[in-house]
Amino acid sequence: MSGKKLHLRLPAVYAIAFVLVYLIPEHMHRRGFDKVFMTWRHDPTPQNEEMLRVEQRKNEIIKLAGSAVVALVLVALGTGIYFGTRFAGRKSDGIPDVR
Repeated sequence: MSGKKLHLRLPAVYAIAFVLVYLIPEHMHRRGFDKVFMTWRHDPTPQNEEMLRVEQRKNEIIKLAGSAVVALVLVALGTGIYFGTRFAGRKSDGIPDVR
């Protein structure tokens, strides 16, 4: 695969992997969020609601970062397996690599 194709395909593959990983539902338990949620549930004041929104935003950022890392690992593993099998296939066939 030429360098131009690789530079165009890898970001596209990463973006697709990121979206797919991000769409996987997950439930996150954080002490800070649980504490603020229980406070808001027992006393739904505007101040408690604002604190709850801040904690929800933190959860979203943590999920985005986690999804980005998982997608990067998946793309790296997939790329390594792809090029590894291509390399092994060329070496086993005895066909020289002509580029």
